[in-house]
Amino acid sequence: MFAMFENEHFRKQKMPLCGYGGLGMLLNQRQMQMLEALKKEERLSVKALAQRFWVSEMTVRRDLKLLEGEGYIQRYSGGALIKSNEGALPVKYRKLLHTRQKATLAGKAKKHLHDSMSVFIDTSSTCMYLIPLLAEYRTIHVISNSVQTVMAAAERGLACTLIGGDYDSHDMCTVGSLSERFLRDIHPDIAFFSSAGLSDDGLITDDNEQQTAARKVVMENCRRNIFLFESHKLHKTYLYTVCRAEELADLIIL
Repeated sequence: MFAMFENEHFRKQKMPLCGYGGLGMLLNQRQMQMLEALKKEERLSVKALAQRFWVSEMTVRRDLKLLEGEGYIQRYSGGALIKSNEGALPVKYRKLLHTRQKATLAGKAKKHLHDSMSVFIDTSSTCMYLIPLLAEYRTIHVISNSVQTVMAAAERGLACTLIGGDYDSHDMCTVGSLSERFLRDIHPDIAFFSSAGLSDDGLITDDNEQQTAARKVVMENCRRNIFLFESHKLHKTYLYTVCRAEELADLIIL
């Protein structure tokens, strides 16, 4: 009986976690193992974690909520990512974060859409959420230097053009002087962008020099430039200036 008590007592003990930002959080053994698994795989679904640790999905969600609250991970619908500077995450992961805000922003941008438009969409995961809405209109031509955006548009039967250039595997897009040369020859009816930061005084900035240069080229050739910003991008300033808010046809923020 005493041995049974000891085993149960041991299972409930919380163990200190080291090497995760020095946060000092006390985690049980399963939670520590979940973190190790996420560190190794980068991304795992709730279902996969439940199967790996022989617990219910509800238990996994509770563990992930705790880990996110302590700053170790980022949750998304159906899974989690190891905590990172969000801008440092590949776009294939960023598109899974803040999905409700991104969908809401796309919905607010719908007032600018109509049939028979050429639409430029930048490399951001935010603006990718416009693609399902564009599919509701006739004779839409999507132009982008984002491979993921063009693939999503093609899957929905939209006419699309992928801008050439040097391939950036992190953001699955084309950049560089060749890309900018292509962009100088297009004149879309409307262009949608997002960026890393919007400061309190209306300065729009980014941490990627090549993508900033591409945005500027498009903006010069397009009369209606629109930026979308989720709430976590507000009150921030980065190295490269894109433009000022007053230069835009519309600025949509949450």
